[in-house]
Amino acid sequence: MQKKMIAIIVFCYGVLMGTSFIRPLVIRQIMDGGLLEKNFYIILEFAVVLLCISVLEEGVRILQAKLFVDLKNRVVLELYSKVFHKLMYAKMSYFSKNNASEVINRFSTDIDNASLLIDNNVMSVVSYVLQIISGVIGLVVVNWHLAILVLCIVPVKYILIFFFSKKKEHLMEKWIEKIAEFSAWFDDTINGVREIKLWGMYKAKNQEMRKFQKEVLILGKKTTLLETYNYSVDSLLQWMMVCILYGIGGYLVCKKRLSIGGLTAFISYSNYVIGPIALVFNLRFIWAQIKPSINRLDKFFAEETEREWNSPYDIKKFQKEIVFNKVSFSYSKQVLLKEINLTIHKGEKIAIVGENGSGKSTIINMLLRFLEPNEGVIAIDGIDIQKYSLKQYRELYAVVSQEIYLFKESLYNNVAMGRTIDKEVLNTMCQKLNLQTFLSKLSSGIETTLERNGENLSGGERQKVALLRAIIKDAPILILDEATANIDKGYDEFLNDIIHSEFQNKTIILITHRIESLKNMDKIYQIHNHSIIEKV
Repeated sequence: MQKKMIAIIVFCYGVLMGTSFIRPLVIRQIMDGGLLEKNFYIILEFAVVLLCISVLEEGVRILQAKLFVDLKNRVVLELYSKVFHKLMYAKMSYFSKNNASEVINRFSTDIDNASLLIDNNVMSVVSYVLQIISGVIGLVVVNWHLAILVLCIVPVKYILIFFFSKKKEHLMEKWIEKIAEFSAWFDDTINGVREIKLWGMYKAKNQEMRKFQKEVLILGKKTTLLETYNYSVDSLLQWMMVCILYGIGGYLVCKKRLSIGGLTAFISYSNYVIGPIALVFNLRFIWAQIKPSINRLDKFFAEETEREWNSPYDIKKFQKEIVFNKVSFSYSKQVLLKEINLTIHKGEKIAIVGENGSGKSTIINMLLRFLEPNEGVIAIDGIDIQKYSLKQYRELYAVVSQEIYLFKESLYNNVAMGRTIDKEVLNTMCQKLNLQTFLSKLSSGIETTLERNGENLSGGERQKVALLRAIIKDAPILILDEATANIDKGYDEFLNDIIHSEFQNKTIILITHRIESLKNMDKIYQIHNHSIIEKV
């Protein structure tokens, strides 16, 4: 389909080249053969030809514009798809370094700039080149001496555009960087709006905003002025050339060495050369705007992602055990876990305790393959977990953490997470987890639409939703990372009894600070001094 579109676009270029070459010759015939000879039939005949040429040209341009828009939309969609796929497989460390607003702004700006490569004006460079060729041929046919004079302006235009484009490239890099900084600041400010209100930081934050925006606007002003300077100098050069041509051409007309129609045709052909050459050279000026975004996209696509490949190992079922073998992990140069050894048998209920920052959640993140050990191996059923298909591997786990996220969709969709759930099974599980009272308070029950991250629910209610979707997944391994931190003590005890009575065949890994949550555990491990030991 795209090849067909490109072929039609190229054909359109050929048609426009032909019409641009013919038009000045038609005008010359109207002037020399019609007006000067006072032959009305020649004037009428070639005026109709000129009208037909114009109708054909505009029809072809409309067709071209439609094809360019379709082609550009395909490219933009493909770029967004590629960026989104890369983001979904990016390592979690990427998101800890870049906040959501910064990511959204960066990629919308970069994709918009990159798509300028498929813009009608940029892609029309082929048409411009063909027009230049037809213009040069026309100039030589009319008067080759004047043709040399017109072509002398080409290197002057190139030098000027090279100068302006280098300046614009530098300004665009600074503008994109400043916009990214402002987006990061704005996201941080919105997330911290409660603290701003509590501490009365309105004036300070307003001053920061004005400072950022002034810097952005000043860079925008410099870019706009640079474009204006480039346009003005180019326009001045073009008019200088037209004046020179009128002077020299007028002299040749007076000496009867060139007809008036010939001079008119020559000036038309010179416009075919001078105007399009400026546009072709201005591609460098446009490229100065596009290049920083292309470089940033290239850098993003080179980012390391989670490893995923077609694995020969099947992990649809968890058969025997999870083994941490001399696993170590460090953040930068700070050692967090050192040569830990841990074995979790299928069906075991284990708890991991320790001080804040001791590495409890890091163990879970390594198990879920959000992080990779610096040393050692984590294996399931005797095979390194890195060798399993990532998507299939994570199907083994249902996870509830303290930092859950709920999408701005229905409660049902937040529980189903892309799966189809039998309503009877869902109702039965809601009854077992004693969630009927909670659901009855919602306006549409399970179909109630949640606000962003469940902001229309309390902290405890959000965790209940997370628990429901983890349990309804029916995965063989259930991970509870401070899963009941925001739930009252009574419901926490009820939940622990349910989990251990209803899910005896599940492997459960619990991270908690609540001593009462440990009573039904088969084993309790404590992280101390970068190591893990079993508590007796």
